Amino acid sequence: MTAFLSTQFSIIIIMIRWLLHRNQSVNAESCVYNTPDGKLDIRTLGNPHSPKFHDIPDQNPHLLATYSYNGCFSYNQDQCQNAAACKKDLPTTVSKLIANQDNVQFQYDKSITQLSYTDGGIQHLTVTFRCNENEEKQSATQTGTDSYVFSFQSKCACPGKCTYKPTKKSSGKLSTGGIIVIIFVCLVAVYIIGGMLFMKFKRQASGMELIPNRMVWVSIATNAIIGIRYVVSCGKSKAPSSASYGQL
Repeated sequence: MTAFLSTQFSIIIIMIRWLLHRNQSVNAESCVYNTPDGKLDIRTLGNPHSPKFHDIPDQNPHLLATYSYNGCFSYNQDQCQNAAACKKDLPTTVSKLIANQDNVQFQYDKSITQLSYTDGGIQHLTVTFRCNENEEKQSATQTGTDSYVFSFQSKCACPGKCTYKPTKKSSGKLSTGGIIVIIFVCLVAVYIIGGMLFMKFKRQASGMELIPNRMVWVSIATNAIIGIRYVVSCGKSKAPSSASYGQL
């Protein structure tokens, strides 16, 4: 019995941790930078669930590869998981991670933004954004065995020119109320199942007696019925007598 309750409690703890982890959102402070020209929001250079920049061919025609990149938000692309940037080998169609969002270094100088990434290991990616309010440009190339350079021109690379507006679809996360409801349902399930097992094996109960704290719930139900009847009758009915309680 004790082992069962312990297992149920552990399941609840695991579920709560999973829900809290799933409900984590991108920290705006880690993607919004103050520059001499104003605030630069990297979220405007990314999408919540997919790469904003994708299918970028390598500038070297002998390298049959394309690249994808996303500002601020991680994304998944085939074998490339939790990525800031991926490389796709065209002959094999295999994608690999070349950078994630965990380790980013920011530099800004005269309308040019430079973001430096790693994959958590030896691979290194340098992304350069140039402020260009008139047109969008993009390029990518592999400069060494484990190093890459991406270059973009965009209006959103100009501080203060683009504002990030989250959408309902982009959140994809449970609300706090939803998490509370799920936790409450789990606790009620553990209470009922654990209580019934306790009554059966420890108290040798059967039938309706298996319900934990049965008389408490009967009392609550009785009072609820009396209250509903009183409200429905608009208070015109007589107050319930002790006999009425007995009948209920």
